[in-house]
Amino acid sequence: MDVYLNDISFICDNDIRDEWGKIKIFNELLKELASTFNASIVARKDIWSISICNYNIVTKINTKGTSISSEQHRYLHEIFKKFISRTDGKPLFSLDEDMNNCSSSVGKAAEEGRLVISFTFDDRFKNDAINGWLMLKDSLPIKSYVDNLYDKRRTDNFKYLADISKCNKLNPIESPMWNVDVARMTLQNVDFINVSQKERMSKLISYGKIIAEINGWTYNDKISKLNTTNDHIRYIFDSGTNFTNYPKAYLCIDLEGPEVCYELCDKKGHHKGEISWDGKQKEEKKNHGIEV
Repeated sequence: MDVYLNDISFICDNDIRDEWGKIKIFNELLKELASTFNASIVARKDIWSISICNYNIVTKINTKGTSISSEQHRYLHEIFKKFISRTDGKPLFSLDEDMNNCSSSVGKAAEEGRLVISFTFDDRFKNDAINGWLMLKDSLPIKSYVDNLYDKRRTDNFKYLADISKCNKLNPIESPMWNVDVARMTLQNVDFINVSQKERMSKLISYGKIIAEINGWTYNDKISKLNTTNDHIRYIFDSGTNFTNYPKAYLCIDLEGPEVCYELCDKKGHHKGEISWDGKQKEEKKNHGIEV
């Protein structure tokens, strides 16, 4: 599951040596996300050029005029290696309407309804949600927010994540939506009805991805593109990464209904029925299989 890096939280007025305890807290949270939730930390493409608490990881220059030990540098380097450099350009997120200190990774999280992970040099990032402004493509800034993780001892926002290690004991065809309690909390107060068709489609895609991932399914870009046409976009996930004791199965977001549902297919792409986010299965349909 993707969690986005809040690089805005890198900014700090103090010397990095005075903030080392907060860096350790951040690293412990990274370990928790990796070991328990198999989460990937998505960052902006130029993340290695961004100074953290006045220290540049590449040049080893500290604008405060002090230096850190080789051991501390290696510690920071190992943290940065855990980031996946991916986002660039809009959407952008900022704490202020003037869009100063923008972040493309936080912007992507706000657009998709995903979590961010933050350092806590600034007390504003010791909150379960971060309020700010979102600039989408060809639009003025709009008020927005992102849900925030900042300390593994705080579990409020872990409702969006799941211990997917239990997937290896489950059959993906029989138990594709096993994490119902977390899914219910994730979808709480999300309105798919009283919105425009365009907004409903966007929400079905965003939350369809989240619900699939907290149930242990992994997005398959190759199969999705294989089954996408000019008239129909497909978002397809497979069970191969986490449901390791059973044959691979496939899950495709259903974009035609009023709630988060999926088309379930076996390893050959044969349709096995429609399933809703809470695990309720419906009858099989003809011509709803996929190419694999």
